[in-house]
Amino acid sequence: MGNSPETSLAKQSLRQLKADIMIREGTQIKLKYLSRLGYLAGGLATVGLIIWWVIQHGVNCSVGIAIPQVCSISNYGLLWAGAMLGVWLSVAASRGRLTFEDLPTVVGRFREPMIRLIFAGTLGIVLGWFLSSKLIGLTFSGLDFSQFVSDPLVAILLGTISGISEKALSVRVIARSSEIIGSDANSSSTTTP
Repeated sequence: MGNSPETSLAKQSLRQLKADIMIREGTQIKLKYLSRLGYLAGGLATVGLIIWWVIQHGVNCSVGIAIPQVCSISNYGLLWAGAMLGVWLSVAASRGRLTFEDLPTVVGRFREPMIRLIFAGTLGIVLGWFLSSKLIGLTFSGLDFSQFVSDPLVAILLGTISGISEKALSVRVIARSSEIIGSDANSSSTTTP
C-alpha cells in the first residue's frame, strides 16, 4: 500500500460489501416494511368497513326506508377502506428493488406508516367532500366519481385511487382549497355594502 493507496480495490471491496448486505438484508427490510404497512392498512380499512356496515344495517339503508343522507355517509367508510388499499398498493409497486442507498430512508419510514395511512384516508374523505359538494368534478371514461355517495363500488374505487395517488392528490387538494378561499376573499372584498 505505502504512499499510493489502491482506491480501485477499495471501491470494488465496498461494492461487494454493499451487494452482500443487500442480499442478506434488503429483501427482509422491504418485506418487513410492507408487512407492517399491510397490517396497519388492513386494520384501518376494517374500521372503515365497520362504519359502512353499522350505518347500512343499523339505519336499514338497504330497505329504502332510511334517511338517504345518513346512508350516503356510510360510503365514506368504504372510501376510507379503499384509500388504505391504495396506499399499500402504491408502496408495494414503488418499492421494486432496494439499493444500499435506500436503506436509511426505508428504515426511517418504519415509524411513518400509521401517519401516512391516516393522511391518505383523510385526504380521500376531503376529496369526497369536494366531489359531493360539487366543488370539483371528476369523471373518467364516463364514470362520475361524485356518485360514490350512492354507489359502494365507486366509493372503493375512489378511495383506492386517492390512496395510490396520495402525494399528487395532496398538492391538488391544497391548490383547490386555496383557489376556493381566494375566490371567496376576492368576492367578499369587492362587494359594496
